[in-house]
Amino acid sequence: MRGFLKPFLEGLSGGASRLVGELFVGMLASGSSLLIRVGRCIADGTTLPHREKRFSRGLDHGGWWQDALRYRVLESAARAVGKHDLIAVDISDLSKPYARKMEYLDTVYDGSRKTVGAGYWLYEAWHIDGSGQPLPLQLVVFSTKDPLFVSENEEWFCGLWDLVTTLGGKGILLIDRGADRWKLMKELLALPQWWIIRQRGDRHLVGPGGVRRSALEWARERLGEGGAPQAIRVRLPGSPTPLWLVVAPAASRGESPFMLLCRVPWKREIARRGLEAYRRRWRCEDAMRALKQGVALETFLVRSMRRIDRLILVALLVMRFAAERLLRKGPETRRLLARDERFPRKIKVYLSPVLAAIRRHLAPSGKLAWAPT
Repeated sequence: MRGFLKPFLEGLSGGASRLVGELFVGMLASGSSLLIRVGRCIADGTTLPHREKRFSRGLDHGGWWQDALRYRVLESAARAVGKHDLIAVDISDLSKPYARKMEYLDTVYDGSRKTVGAGYWLYEAWHIDGSGQPLPLQLVVFSTKDPLFVSENEEWFCGLWDLVTTLGGKGILLIDRGADRWKLMKELLALPQWWIIRQRGDRHLVGPGGVRRSALEWARERLGEGGAPQAIRVRLPGSPTPLWLVVAPAASRGESPFMLLCRVPWKREIARRGLEAYRRRWRCEDAMRALKQGVALETFLVRSMRRIDRLILVALLVMRFAAERLLRKGPETRRLLARDERFPRKIKVYLSPVLAAIRRHLAPSGKLAWAPT
């Protein structure tokens, strides 16, 4: 653990370094983001209420050390990203259905329960490595109730700018149809970055012969009645950059065709490769669910946005550590992660038993002592 954390903690103050180390160990050993449960797994010679209060004060202490730590995590992860590796970017939710007094508590759509309730929004980015394992790159919490909040587009811009500039043009971004926005695509076209964005269908595109139609109209014309997937050479109105529109039949009768707008480096089999790449994005949704369940991420009780942001950053480190351990589990795990289809909800999230095994290995007696040196 010390070897894993050392490059991330270098340069931080002694107090911040100790806090991150203790929270990391306690969260990993307890499988929870509740400070009281984290404190039970730390042996420092003080009482449990004292440890809980110290963690709470430390998470809200002045100084923006989380920015430096977040950049180091992203910079370290970017070194492992290959030229054409896949990077899934999305906005998820942190549901807090029973919360009432938390700072800047927002109204979010809970994707698991399919309900609207209290919580926060979470910008996330994941690297899908060669074995198919999703590794977290970014986790940034935000709320529309925050006085510093500008717009959701601005959250996308800030997150993608940090990601793209750190990657230096490496990787292919996979983005869901919630980000099918002209402002976002215009910014991405100005950067030397490959990307695939799923389309809602109402985006107007200029196709062969200069004909302008919506993505849905192009898809229906080319597919007809259940035709094979195709790639159509298109461009956005007012932009000279050549793009590909990949269209495929709907999964079930009555649904719209599957549509992807692609800026990719491939020269052949664009339709097949685009569809295969986008299917891998679904693994990141399972990985996010694994993170939420593996460390009970949505059960935190800290109230300020600064504390929430820092706690989630520590959870990101826990996830990276667990995922790196997972990669050494043998060929069975690698074959499981190489599946293109999404994991059924009834199957227990694949990271949960790994986290449990790590906790038993690290804390057989239930308590750990942390020393940063």
